[in-house]
Amino acid sequence: MQRKLVTLLTIAGSDCTGGAGIQADIRAAAACGVYAMSVVTAVTAQNSKGVANILPISYHDLKAQLQAISEEIIPDAVKIGMIGSIDNCEVIADFLETLPSSIPIVVDPVLASSAGGDLSSNKPKLADLMISRLFPLSDVVTPNLKEAEYFIGKTFDCVNHGSTQGIAAELLKIFRSKAVILKGGHLSGNILVDTLVSKEDPDTPRKYRSKRIVCKNLHGTGCTYASILASELAKNNTIGNAFFKASSMINDIISKSIDYDFGASNYGPLNVLDYTTKIKAL
Repeated sequence: MQRKLVTLLTIAGSDCTGGAGIQADIRAAAACGVYAMSVVTAVTAQNSKGVANILPISYHDLKAQLQAISEEIIPDAVKIGMIGSIDNCEVIADFLETLPSSIPIVVDPVLASSAGGDLSSNKPKLADLMISRLFPLSDVVTPNLKEAEYFIGKTFDCVNHGSTQGIAAELLKIFRSKAVILKGGHLSGNILVDTLVSKEDPDTPRKYRSKRIVCKNLHGTGCTYASILASELAKNNTIGNAFFKASSMINDIISKSIDYDFGASNYGPLNVLDYTTKIKAL
């Protein structure tokens, strides 16, 4: 008897060095035992020094990619990363509205590269459109602290473990998604905390605490985290269980990314391969 593949559809940009974007998404899904399909929103020229050039895919070509998939396959989950343009955001929102409501949707609200450089020529307008059309269709949005500051419109001078709940709750009101995960990688100190707040139970956050790991190879961390989360949701895990799995797994992957060199990079990609090899060995 044939087995049905568990599938993830990633809608994101391409990173020529393979550290982030659809390349990172595909590796993360594979590490979770999930088959990844990819729709490319933009082609970027980037490395550890930053983004040198962006070529957004036209909305006609983006529509064609989505149409080709939707004619045959309903994905078990969707992960959205770099969008590339305002027109593409409209196309993606239109596509999401055609999916069954049971399909979990995860949005990594990336507007700039951690290596340096904006990922859209009109960031303010794209952010507004994400708030009005994209986030309300989403099950989970996964901002880091810098992205939270941008969407809320203020800088947080001092963020501690206790204040992450309030920030996540404020984002939940702005985004109108089912849940928000505020990632803790940009917190100061030796203890980091990821915070999940859901519309279903906004007064009871879930937190994942971990020790900071000193590691230069962190390129693609946000993409990888969101893709693990979406992959776990594709396997019918609850948001709470998927949250703890993604936070635990990304922590383990970072710990395995410390001792290697990638070209001349001082900001190399995560080493997901070592994590995958470990799982197979077990």
